[in-house]
Amino acid sequence: MRAIDLLILLNDFNKNNFICIENDDTFLNVVDIKVTDEGVFLVHSTKITALKNWEFSLLINKKELLELPIFYSYQKNDYQLFGFRVSDNRILLG
Repeated sequence: MRAIDLLILLNDFNKNNFICIENDDTFLNVVDIKVTDEGVFLVHSTKITALKNWEFSLLINKKELLELPIFYSYQKNDYQLFGFRVSDNRILLG
């Protein structure tokens, strides 16, 4: 999924929902992004509060990032983001 696609989809949800990554029944709080030549990587933590939807949207809504794919790293492997689901007050990316 590209950053612009995710922005468009997130626009329909509550701006105060937290952004998390769901992987193997584990929830990781998205706390920042890291931009590389390959794409946008989500920085996550289990100790810091997750970004809210509006904060995350501000981070990735930059002209130079919109066409880049979004990835996350988990246990030394990189995964491309393909979708999400909403549960309680969290948007769970995966």
